[in-house]
Amino acid sequence: MSSAIGQVTTQAVAGHSGIVLMARLVGQGGLPVTQATINSVEVQVTDLTLVQNGQAGSVNTYTPAVASVIFNALQQTPPWSQDNQYQPGTDGLWGYNFLYVVPAVNFENSGDTFQIDVAFVPAAGEQFEVSFLVPTVKTFI
Repeated sequence: MSSAIGQVTTQAVAGHSGIVLMARLVGQGGLPVTQATINSVEVQVTDLTLVQNGQAGSVNTYTPAVASVIFNALQQTPPWSQDNQYQPGTDGLWGYNFLYVVPAVNFENSGDTFQIDVAFVPAAGEQFEVSFLVPTVKTFI
């Protein structure tokens, strides 16, 4: 099963705070993926500012349970605001079926830019990845 991204939403966040990743993931046939169609998920957080400065940028890697991050039905309530029933996405759908909260401990270098790569291994087909670019706002504590 080859998959595509229907919609991804991102946000700038204050340093030292966690963030919510959300996306609508659809399969090759245009239908949203479900827990049964995804075998595993891996989330990798990288500090791109450290990488640009020649340092190791890997922050953390997580392997959340599929059932905790993939919904079988599109979620059409807040915090999703990317599209709605009156203005669906370009795929004709609205809502999200992937949600993961990245812990705040990953963003201790406030003011840095982070890349969060989420790898999905489907039950059939090839692995696919969704990347989120997250700039953080410098926070002084």
